[in-house]
Amino acid sequence: MKSISIDFGNTFGKVGLFDGDVLVDVKSRLDDQTILNYIIEKQPDWVVVSNVGKDKTVLYESIQSKAALLVFNHQTPLPIQNLYGSPETLGLDRLAAVIGAQQLFPSENLIVIDAGTCITFDVLLHSPSRYVGGAISPGLNMRFKALHEFTARLPLVTVSDESPIWGNTTQSCIEAGVVTGLRAEIEGTIDKYSEEFGKLKPILCGGDAEFFEYKLNPPIFADYNLVLRGLNAILQDYVETT
Repeated sequence: MKSISIDFGNTFGKVGLFDGDVLVDVKSRLDDQTILNYIIEKQPDWVVVSNVGKDKTVLYESIQSKAALLVFNHQTPLPIQNLYGSPETLGLDRLAAVIGAQQLFPSENLIVIDAGTCITFDVLLHSPSRYVGGAISPGLNMRFKALHEFTARLPLVTVSDESPIWGNTTQSCIEAGVVTGLRAEIEGTIDKYSEEFGKLKPILCGGDAEFFEYKLNPPIFADYNLVLRGLNAILQDYVETT
């Protein structure tokens, strides 16, 4: 089955073209018309969409004239158990990411760290596959902005490639505090969750994953397309079981 997975953010969409469970092409930062043109060009059997941004009803109607469409929501059947206490409030991207991680490592207990606007930690256990929850924390840029906006004199700092462990200027102290603190938080959360659930394989994704991939100890495997992989797995399960 040829399919396209679409992950809509607040402004743009990211698309992945799949042949079965193999990801063969990825395009990022696409507007609605470009996505529709891509669908027309690739002629998939199915399209699956996750949307956390603006209403896409008009686009959905256009897609349905070209391919079968599944809009992922909280009522969509899943290939895993969801043990989250308030499933209706769970971010669909978090759920898709852990299912995507399961496609890569189906026989391991996993912790997915999504380093984006927020840092999310999500645990998926196997045998049987079940999502148990995790944590949400401010992301890298949110921490820099908070220090600037909630104080009178601290400047707005942006991260550099070579972030210091300690600083000797206000700017370098802020950068050291944010980056070193977030590194310690990620490493410490992995350790604490491993004490709770047993050995967990960590997987990093999200917009800041590339920055942190080799700054953590030990370095963590990163995959930048977990949500797309998860959406495709959800679609395949839906097609096979309905």
